[in-house]
Amino acid sequence: NGVLPFQPLAADYTSLGSFGTQQLVGNSLMPQCADRSGGGCTLEGYGIEGKMLGTDTLKGAYTYDYTIQQTGKAPRHLRTLFAVQTEEGRGRRLVTLTAQCYESKYAGLKPMFQKVLESYSTSLK
Repeated sequence: NGVLPFQPLAADYTSLGSFGTQQLVGNSLMPQCADRSGGGCTLEGYGIEGKMLGTDTLKGAYTYDYTIQQTGKAPRHLRTLFAVQTEEGRGRRLVTLTAQCYESKYAGLKPMFQKVLESYSTSLK
């Protein structure tokens, strides 16, 4: 399945850099656990685990390839794109495009997921 939410932005948010580095934004996609050791979430300790498999940029957008698994549930594979739409040089919207499926089905859906991400355009019409 896929989802494409839009979030209004203040005009001074003119690029993804306004939100931090690509790694910092990607970290927000991973489960957040109260682990002071810095080890992150694990299935054994917290019942949820996320793994970042890859990051890239596409048409000025940040893209992420990752999995999320919860105890007792099938792992999910997700592809997410973050982009900022601007108008006259000012920030207009944060766009987040996410496609997900069960990990067991990802190999067959991977080409479609990639086409969906590649089809995204930041132009306002």
